[in-house]
Amino acid sequence: FWFGIAAGDCNTVGGVNLIDYDDLEPCLSGPNVSLLFPDCNCFDMDGDADVDLSDVARFVGGFSGS
Repeated sequence: FWFGIAAGDCNTVGGVNLIDYDDLEPCLSGPNVSLLFPDCNCFDMDGDADVDLSDVARFVGGFSGS
């Protein structure tokens, strides 16, 4: 069967957790600053080619801890 991946679950383990946060932290670039690494694309949740507080807000909204 097929299941969806939660936004922010960049390691695809089925939930947004502290491992995802560890991966998010080095990707924080701020508004209008290009993505720092190719793997950071997963954390650009609003599709504006940066990882900033808008993306962090969406990440926190999906945080499950599991």
